[in-house]
Amino acid sequence: MDHILNISLADLQTESDVEQKFITPILTSRKPLGLNYLLSDFSTKKALKKLLIGKGEKAQLYYPDYAIINSGLPLLIIEAKKPGEPLDDAFHEARLYANELNAMFPHKVNPCNTIIASNGYLTIYGTADSDELKGEFSFDDISSANANFGGFLDYCCKDKILKEADIVLKIIRGPSKYIRPISLIGGKSAQNEELKPNTFGSTISLEFRSLFNPESLDEKNSIVHNAYVTTRRLLRHLYPIESIIRSSQPLFASDALLVEDTKTPVEITSKFKEKKNLRNQLLLLIGGVGAGKSTFTQYLREEALGEELTKNTVWVNINMNYAPLERVEIYNWLKRQLIEGLETVHPDLDFELAAVLLKIFAVEFHKLEKGAASFYVKNSEKYQELFANKMAELLDNVDTKAKAYVRYLCGERDKLLVVVLDNCDKRSLEDQLLMFDVASWLKEEFSCLVFLPLRDTTYDNFKKEKPLDTVIKDLVFRIDPPLLREIIYKRIHYALRLLSKGRNTLSFQLDNGIKVDYPASEQGFFLASIARSLFENIFFNQIVAGLSGKNIRKGLEIFLDFCKSGHINEGELLKIQQTKGIYKLPHHLIARVLLKGNRKYYSDTASNIKNLFASFPEEDILPNPFCRVSILKWLEIRKNQEGPNKTKGYHRIDTMLHDLTRFGYNENRVINDLNNLIRFGCIVPESQKATSISYDELISITPSGLIHIQLVGDINYLSACSEDFYFRENQIASTIKNNITVGNVGFVPQSKRVVFENSLLLLQYLISYKKTYLYNYNNTSFIADNDQNDIDLEYIYSTISKFDYKEEDVDTLLDKYTPGTHVDCEIVSIQDYGLFINFGLKLSGLIHVSWIEKKKMHLEDFDIGQPIYATIINYSPEHKRFLLKI
Repeated sequence: MDHILNISLADLQTESDVEQKFITPILTSRKPLGLNYLLSDFSTKKALKKLLIGKGEKAQLYYPDYAIINSGLPLLIIEAKKPGEPLDDAFHEARLYANELNAMFPHKVNPCNTIIASNGYLTIYGTADSDELKGEFSFDDISSANANFGGFLDYCCKDKILKEADIVLKIIRGPSKYIRPISLIGGKSAQNEELKPNTFGSTISLEFRSLFNPESLDEKNSIVHNAYVTTRRLLRHLYPIESIIRSSQPLFASDALLVEDTKTPVEITSKFKEKKNLRNQLLLLIGGVGAGKSTFTQYLREEALGEELTKNTVWVNINMNYAPLERVEIYNWLKRQLIEGLETVHPDLDFELAAVLLKIFAVEFHKLEKGAASFYVKNSEKYQELFANKMAELLDNVDTKAKAYVRYLCGERDKLLVVVLDNCDKRSLEDQLLMFDVASWLKEEFSCLVFLPLRDTTYDNFKKEKPLDTVIKDLVFRIDPPLLREIIYKRIHYALRLLSKGRNTLSFQLDNGIKVDYPASEQGFFLASIARSLFENIFFNQIVAGLSGKNIRKGLEIFLDFCKSGHINEGELLKIQQTKGIYKLPHHLIARVLLKGNRKYYSDTASNIKNLFASFPEEDILPNPFCRVSILKWLEIRKNQEGPNKTKGYHRIDTMLHDLTRFGYNENRVINDLNNLIRFGCIVPESQKATSISYDELISITPSGLIHIQLVGDINYLSACSEDFYFRENQIASTIKNNITVGNVGFVPQSKRVVFENSLLLLQYLISYKKTYLYNYNNTSFIADNDQNDIDLEYIYSTISKFDYKEEDVDTLLDKYTPGTHVDCEIVSIQDYGLFINFGLKLSGLIHVSWIEKKKMHLEDFDIGQPIYATIINYSPEHKRFLLKI
């Protein structure tokens, strides 16, 4: 008999024995030997509240030993008793408790329907609404072949209970469909409409792409010599998010020596003073994605080593992105790359000149002279022919040629060959192992130092594999990236220096097709203005820095994308020009560009800033728009608490899953959203894997995740999210759609009023939706601890509702109603000095009497309510209205 319990009846002496040795193994074993639950699926007495059950003299406070909870629904109650103790009362009490739970839910919504009672000897099960049992089994029945035990598994297993939960959720959901405002706009092309990039920013992005995204060795060297920013471990005047980024240390980096100051990386340069100890060695430089490992390697070679040490080394960079993946071919490819690299770093030598080649192959020709050539008269025709044939043979043999190059250019000159295998970690698992084998072969074959820049994740995954397992620990170093704002400022200064030497005139095109010429130096004004707008505002600096984390490359991409955004219109460009870069973009515009990028409407999938209120009504029976935010809140609350491995901030997935499923979250949705947040960079798993994470995995919130949590209370963020959010009520979705397409109540799309209204509409809906439909989320009176890791939506609503939107966003109005625009108007008042009119969506303006007189007309010729046709002259900030003429 395949009994799943490694115990006998004699091992069951107490109620605790029944719980721990009998019930828990049956709950967590896989079918056909158990019910297939996870530890995170059930709550014990410690997590459950006592409820009053029974009536009159029989009334008592009671709680069961176990409750299975999923999606916030109590689904199954389990009561344990001492071995041999009668089960009738236990079953009855558990039923009463289940009925009290069901009473917390609306009419016909009864999630808790299954009851189990056991004393170890005998286990009975049935429903909450009947004393009649569905079945029972004894201790000796526990076998995959036993019908009694099989019936129990079928009736109480996780799959069956979750199907019953789905029925409850369908009742709660009802027949309503969920709809997003942007889906009402039109087809995919309309929803995903992109704005035309502003030509000023596009020109800059093209002109300076090598500054912000250097790829070639020459481009990296240019940065190293003119705009390199070093990293110091301890810095003053850091913004809060920068402190978090700088202080964060990956779990796997404890055995890598941190380079405290990359300006003077003595940790590495000191090793080069004993170059004989570096031959046939592998030096690892560990850093995060986009942390600047390649650029630092160039800086080390060009600047940090110093003239004396540099003289004793020969550096060859090989880009492994282009390496073939066949084992036979890659070795010959590397030899050819090594030859080309050595030729590149010795521009003073003509490698086609016979005299140079004779020196390179001196050993081979010396052997030839002592051997076959000795049979001929020196310098005779036969002698020279023999040498010529040998030369052709040597040049054609890549193995001999590579070794001869290294010997002549490095060994004979007593110089250390340093081969940098760049981009070695941008491959699949199998390919990376091949690259590491190649690195091991290379250092032995050519008696060189192989310098290997590695992602921290790659190091962690392969440090126990060859050749990484043989690396001397003293040759494993780690760098942190410099501050993003310092990098951008440094590169802008370099750009300004280049501009002073470049073209005199550039141009961009206005929306109306007019070409505007401007001095090339004014590109610097634009860069300076954008940098000031983003980094001299602590709020936006934190957003950009947090989204980037330690990935400087991503931060630079965000900056360049910001520069190109079509939301930065010609009016903003002119202001930047006029103020010579002193002007800062308005707060709401910066927020719009960061949230929407170059999209006209916000998109969760396209934006660097994700919608934490995203839900999936096509995948989930009852959409829950609080899953993402609650996952991040759960981790944020625990970011300074030690996890199971004694590291602050790293906690088990199943612990989080247990907490969240009790408070209304579906297990599958939590896992799916967790994977999404890992992919978005808001959460980092201990294993560094982006997929296939296990429930016992440790996870931690990242700076990007912290930034997203901070944004939850921001009016611009909430307004953007409302555009790409599933509403149950079509009317709300329609209102938001109208707000962002044609405007509303006298305000144009993108105005402060629209942002204000959309954010409140979303908050009102979220508050109402939670109370009305997520019964499971709110009915926590059966949970002992009430720590939901929740956000206070009502507090956010009360704060935002006090926002002063009344002073309209003038710049937005002027975008639509530029001077010269013709508008249909209606006269609303007639005064001695002119006509007051409304136009557009109840925008107001004045037609001064002087313009009426120019038309040979009089005020008496007009009536209130009369429609007229007028042209906009300009906007008067003083009077907060437009001036028009007939």
